[in-house]
Amino acid sequence: MTKIARVGVYVDRSYARQEWAYGLNVFSYYIYEILDHFRIPYKKINSYEEIDESAFDLVLAGLVPETREAMDHVWKYAENGGTVLAFSNLNGLSKRLGHQRGEKVLDGYGSFSEDKYRKLRVLKAIPWYSPEPNTHGEGILSYGFSDVSPVFQSFQIGEGKLIRCSVDIAETIVKLQQGVEPLFEDGFPARDGTGAVDDGVLKVDDQLVLDWDKDRDRTSTGQPYFAIPYADLWREVLIKKMVEICIADGQTLPFLGFWPAGIDCVALMSHDSDYNQDEHALTTLELLDEAEIHSTWCMILPGYSKEVYEKVIAGGHELAFHYNAVEADDGHWDRHEFKRQFETLKKNLPMVDIQSNKNHLTRFEGWGELFEWCEENGIQSDQTRGASKKGNLGFCCGSCHPYFPIAWSNDNNRIYDVLQLGFLTPDMNTGKWSDDSIIEPLLDQVKAVNGVAHFLFHQIHLHRNENVRSAFKKFVKEAKKRNFVFWTGKQINEWERFRRTIHIDQLQSDGEFEFEGSTSNQAFVIYQPLTPKEEVQVTGKVVMFGIPCKRKIYKPKDVTQLGVNI
Repeated sequence: MTKIARVGVYVDRSYARQEWAYGLNVFSYYIYEILDHFRIPYKKINSYEEIDESAFDLVLAGLVPETREAMDHVWKYAENGGTVLAFSNLNGLSKRLGHQRGEKVLDGYGSFSEDKYRKLRVLKAIPWYSPEPNTHGEGILSYGFSDVSPVFQSFQIGEGKLIRCSVDIAETIVKLQQGVEPLFEDGFPARDGTGAVDDGVLKVDDQLVLDWDKDRDRTSTGQPYFAIPYADLWREVLIKKMVEICIADGQTLPFLGFWPAGIDCVALMSHDSDYNQDEHALTTLELLDEAEIHSTWCMILPGYSKEVYEKVIAGGHELAFHYNAVEADDGHWDRHEFKRQFETLKKNLPMVDIQSNKNHLTRFEGWGELFEWCEENGIQSDQTRGASKKGNLGFCCGSCHPYFPIAWSNDNNRIYDVLQLGFLTPDMNTGKWSDDSIIEPLLDQVKAVNGVAHFLFHQIHLHRNENVRSAFKKFVKEAKKRNFVFWTGKQINEWERFRRTIHIDQLQSDGEFEFEGSTSNQAFVIYQPLTPKEEVQVTGKVVMFGIPCKRKIYKPKDVTQLGVNI
């Protein structure tokens, strides 16, 4: 029977403390968040003394001291039959393997043969070079004018091997999602005038790291937008490589489906209650009722009347917070002001469990202050990361998946307990942002990565503008045609938090998984990657990230039979 590969993730704790003492970030910790999102079973390794081939089949080298002692331990582990997957590090082994370390790359692209991974933005890499061509290279890292090197290189060491990724996948994902540094000044605008982010207001898209020229595509009407969810694709590349390594060794590495059984991708519609006119809300409620969907209402003070709130709740919609830190609208960026506004909203909505927030005008500054304020006030999910300008719509923050962001070095790069649900575009057809030609390409790309298609519609525009209402209807129609299921932010937050309680332990003799978790009434899916021998034997297999898998559905009643409290 195929066994589950034993995976260890090595992020050296002592070395991390040294980095933090000098104000340096250890974004290698984000490897944990990536694996947690897929529910890949793994164990943490805190020092090189813990690397043991008898305990681990595959070790991910996240943060490793560049010392002889650490390099020797990694070498010995591989020499005795273990496999190491490294990320832009282990440079102390380059000469032993007949290679030379290259300069650090902070701006480039990775490319693989599969169309889905043809172009991937890179924000940190350290390539290795050899006088002789490396026949075991996979993918191409391109940077500068003509520089190229492999993304993955494979080296045999004794009975085991080192597979080195020149790209620091974790740090690249973090920078795509959260920026390169804390935000204290305007970003730089697009030269074609479509992305004037230098408007004197600090906001999310001042942190964007994408290239205005290289990373944008255009819709059928010429609307520019960021077309590729690079962070989500890098996540897939990492999991794909891990699974391929394990399959080659005759093992499997299961992972959890992103959504409940029967759901491939989710659509989220949110509204920001700017101007707070009851008539705007009533029009929106009528449209939602006709469309037969539920949405998330982000409320800016003073909010709607009690009667409107009652209608929103009765309609099954989510009421959320819309923090105002825009000085022109009488707000400001401050921990106490955030709490004051939120406490006022809670008093107006005593019957509501408010879980979500989205900042007015995507106002943002610093690095993790917003997430700290959300944690302090019991807000579990934030939707602020999105575009404010016509030319930077789409996947401007690299992702359409729910994820937990990482703190800066001053907070030891911990993972914030605030689920991020970024949006793709504000109201279409107003003339200020996109037209509705952006709907279909965004939906198709979200579906390709099984993510969340989060579109924002302000109630005021839905009330005043027939063209916006037309875009609303087109979005709903096209999403349903592609089998998207509409959820509220609260539903997504609760589902993601539930699925992260699922721990896959091992395969039993009858082919079922042993696992543990918390309670839910939703069936979930576990994917079991297949070895070549199993692939021939299994019927009805599915392909995930290019890997043939057996798809297993676990329902609440099945879990009870397995003796697990789900």
